[in-house]
Amino acid sequence: MADCFTLSAQWQAGQHTTPTTEERNAFRLWLLSEFGKMRASGIEPLFVTREVPIAEAMASLDRVVLPGETRWLPVSRLNNEPNPDLMSTQQNLMFRAVHDWTHWKLGADATFEGEFAVAMTHIESAPLSIHWILWSEVAGQAATAIATGEFPQQKLVKM
Repeated sequence: MADCFTLSAQWQAGQHTTPTTEERNAFRLWLLSEFGKMRASGIEPLFVTREVPIAEAMASLDRVVLPGETRWLPVSRLNNEPNPDLMSTQQNLMFRAVHDWTHWKLGADATFEGEFAVAMTHIESAPLSIHWILWSEVAGQAATAIATGEFPQQKLVKM
């Protein structure tokens, strides 16, 4: 597994790369597919205007439901400023929901190890052309946020 501080340094030193039209389209199709899988499993996002700690999102999905009942996943609308070279604000909210759903499926916490596992799961379900995007968007950003204590400015780095 990658080391958090090494990955953070590589991500921070890397130059922003603009995805090609084909890569953006592949990302959006992947996102729609994953979002559809989440909803088909009975989980619906509930977009809220407050912070949602990962523990709260996990507890919401862990609650007991009756057959056919919806599980609501709270997803924060705050700080919704995605990289415009990749996705819209609506797509970023969808990505946040898919990301948190993946945390829950894996039982992964918000440590670097948890984020690394989520990044790898995203990559395993995605076409090869966007592996670098998911690696940057999840593992690179998470490593930097953990290493520096602050969420970094959006960029996409080919590593």
